[in-house]
Amino acid sequence: MTVRPRIVTIGGGSGMSRVVQGLARLPIDLSVIVSTSDDGGSTGVLVREYGILSPGDIRQNLSALSSHEAAAPLLEHRFVDGPIAGHPLGNLMVTAAFQKFGVEQGIETLRQLWGVSVDLSPGTLTPHGAMVRIDGVDVAGQFAVCYDPRLAKASEIQLSTNPSVSVNPRCPKVIAAADLILIGPGNLYGTILWNFTYRGMVEALQSTRARIVVMANLMNSKAQLPHGTVADLIERIERVIGKLVTDVVYQDPPLSSDVLQKATDYETPVVGLGNLPSRVQAHPCDLIGASPRLVATSDQLKNVRTHIRHDPEKSATAVLQLLDKRR
Repeated sequence: MTVRPRIVTIGGGSGMSRVVQGLARLPIDLSVIVSTSDDGGSTGVLVREYGILSPGDIRQNLSALSSHEAAAPLLEHRFVDGPIAGHPLGNLMVTAAFQKFGVEQGIETLRQLWGVSVDLSPGTLTPHGAMVRIDGVDVAGQFAVCYDPRLAKASEIQLSTNPSVSVNPRCPKVIAAADLILIGPGNLYGTILWNFTYRGMVEALQSTRARIVVMANLMNSKAQLPHGTVADLIERIERVIGKLVTDVVYQDPPLSSDVLQKATDYETPVVGLGNLPSRVQAHPCDLIGASPRLVATSDQLKNVRTHIRHDPEKSATAVLQLLDKRR
């Protein structure tokens, strides 16, 4: 009997959900680890109001993985007016599930309700806030950090949670069993790196024998990387995880001028590999989706949401081909 490759993805919402949507259709064993440190937009309102674990990135991944054709557009529907204006239906359902059943049973209930067969684990089970120290200056809040202009030029960046929280016990188990661990794509300081602030996550990653693969973003936040290169991204990730990345998948050919016209004022395209270490295997692929993202007018974060996203099938194929090359 053929053993199915075991892939674990670590990331957040908008970026990673596109990739796992494609990976879920492949003959692999897929586990998804989702950041829960978001405090912006609808998610931030619900976290502050109800003291729950951040629901937004969990919703986006469950929505992307649903086997019910009508589920995603319904779960992603944002109310336009009234007291729940700006909230996606899915965020409200995740909040209700957490209140009724707790985090783990709540997610399991939603998986059954929405027809999700893929294993999904929040990085931690404990509600918390996000803190960053940038060259000795503390900044509170995940959303505030994302667009802090000091990030790109900072010589020292320390991420932490308040209170300090432990990794979800399930995460080290799936990491230990993985053949390949895919980090990203996604907002570096918005989602990806927060997974590694949960006590025990870095240790689990450092102990694995799996290949560590980064899928680079199509667009970067202007505030976050000094030169906007793939090498910058890898350096920032390795600095936090304390383990060397083995491979990176990145967009090539470069984005066209027509595509870049859809960019927001807060982002800039990745500008090439940069000074990428020779030990990192670079895999150029066409990853971009054909249709731009449509952002709801009632979305509190509509001005910073990227319209330029990965194509699920192209991204999944790139990962599978990479896995085949190393077998």
